[in-house]
Amino acid sequence: MKVFQGVAGRQMFIPIADTTVSASTGTFTVNADPGTTVTVSVDGVDVSASAGSIAALADAIADGITAESSITTVSASSDGVSVVTLTAVTPGSDGDDIEIESDNSDVAASGSTLEGGGTGVSLTDLTLTAFSGSSLLSDPATTLQMSLTEIDSSSAAGVYELKVIPDQAGLIYLKAEVEDFSDEYAIQVELEGADLIGSKRAGAEGDYVFTVEDSSDAAVEGATVRVYDSEGTTLVIRGTTNSDGQITFALPTGDYQVRTNLRGYDFSDINPTEITVTANSENTPIIYELVPSEASEGDVIAIKGLYFDDDETEVTFAGSAVSADAVSTDGDTLTVTVPSVSDTAVTIKVRKPDPDDSTSYLTSNYLTLVVS
Repeated sequence: MKVFQGVAGRQMFIPIADTTVSASTGTFTVNADPGTTVTVSVDGVDVSASAGSIAALADAIADGITAESSITTVSASSDGVSVVTLTAVTPGSDGDDIEIESDNSDVAASGSTLEGGGTGVSLTDLTLTAFSGSSLLSDPATTLQMSLTEIDSSSAAGVYELKVIPDQAGLIYLKAEVEDFSDEYAIQVELEGADLIGSKRAGAEGDYVFTVEDSSDAAVEGATVRVYDSEGTTLVIRGTTNSDGQITFALPTGDYQVRTNLRGYDFSDINPTEITVTANSENTPIIYELVPSEASEGDVIAIKGLYFDDDETEVTFAGSAVSADAVSTDGDTLTVTVPSVSDTAVTIKVRKPDPDDSTSYLTSNYLTLVVS
């Protein structure tokens, strides 16, 4: 049984093939030391690769063939020592040859003949059986909004993608059958993860903007945002996000807990979000995400948060301060170039001048950046 991961409400693709698909297997033996560049010709396509292990070399050759040839899919395996086995799937008919050749004296190669050929199938040709949890879906093609598409327009031999849009979180068991072909799939469906971002726009009492985004940083419309007192027991105000994923509240200075919910999304990691509303000029920077969380010297990373100063913000890497490359106009995102650091894991802080004391800085919380 093949296992797939999906997100409720989002389309996913399951590759399937019927019994008439054409396939062949060929092998080549590499007698060279690891790291030696090996060139093989598969189905007339020359592919060169080198890797530190025979297994990695097999994958590199397979990727090169798939990218350059008319073969629909290529998979590769190795014995861990010297022998690479390639399995090619193609829409060819009976008797099509797939040749593996090499002029490299360190490579001994052989090929085989494809078998099969046939015609394509449609969604109505498939017998689909599906369980959502313990419930049998009487019409999975409709419930899961399924459709069937050839991976390649010439792949009438039967290499397809089955598009599935699961409607809710949970575990789905799916069985697809056509003629002699049968395969089973388990789909673990999760709720879409989402973030709540707050940004202060005014002074002691003014506009506080909340933005709800999914894991792809796309705006989430219709999410309910509730603001409670610091204990989380008394509702202060609530509303729903607009098409930009935003809602604005006028909040007095103080501490609050914010909770967000919308069917199909998972806010468990951020409920509740604690915020502190202060006069804008005195807000201490807050950081909540590094994008990416792993980088190398010279890479540019984005730091997301609140209350960054657009003129004099600094970023400290394990105590060493560098200037930000740029700060967004609303002060919630900055970019910075990773300097040379000695540790593989360094703490990141953001700081800006204290408006009440020109000799000191307001310093944020810290997050850890993994430096590779």
